[in-house]
Amino acid sequence: MRYYSLKSDCYVRTYGDIGYISRPLAGIDKIVDSNGAVFLSKLQYSPLSIDDIVKLLMDSFEGVNEAELTEDAVSFYDMLLADDFLNVGNCTQAETDSHFDYSTLKGERAYKDGYVADTSSEKFLIEHSKKNPFLFTFHIELTSKCNERCVHCYIPHEYKNADIEHDLMIKALNQCRDMGVVNVSLYSVNCSRLKSQACPYPYRSLSDARFKR
Repeated sequence: MRYYSLKSDCYVRTYGDIGYISRPLAGIDKIVDSNGAVFLSKLQYSPLSIDDIVKLLMDSFEGVNEAELTEDAVSFYDMLLADDFLNVGNCTQAETDSHFDYSTLKGERAYKDGYVADTSSEKFLIEHSKKNPFLFTFHIELTSKCNERCVHCYIPHEYKNADIEHDLMIKALNQCRDMGVVNVSLYSVNCSRLKSQACPYPYRSLSDARFKR
């Protein structure tokens, strides 16, 4: 029996009647129609058997034969597998990826086939958002502290004195997750100026917020 799971650096989002799957670090993504969005929504980071996935799908489709749904699901997930979005295995110990590695990339953009529109995902999402606005990218400044004195800087130096609070970062990340944000950028004027005890918390915050889902 086949087991499928999302790759660890993969994100799934639903925007109205379309589904979106992306691996930002790999530079690959794909847009699918409303049915594909339902198929995407059942995938997890831990392996699920095709039988378990189909049981979840049966609740979303009426008047569909289970065997036909299984055939469609396998076809859809194998397409994502070929485009390097998924892991697959034949038992509960399905192949998993512990970390991102550029050496595993196939060097192809996934949007060559399977899109709902004959255009790049960026252009499609821009057009889609004109009618259905959504937040795609969010930037978080970890600290405003800086030991530079750049003459072109528009911020008075006396105001560059704050680190973001952990609780505020968690709140922002959770709100981003709930709104379906795909990309979050963490930046600072000068990372070396972060408090020593604060340095680990951006990563802890991402874990605490479980931002991927």
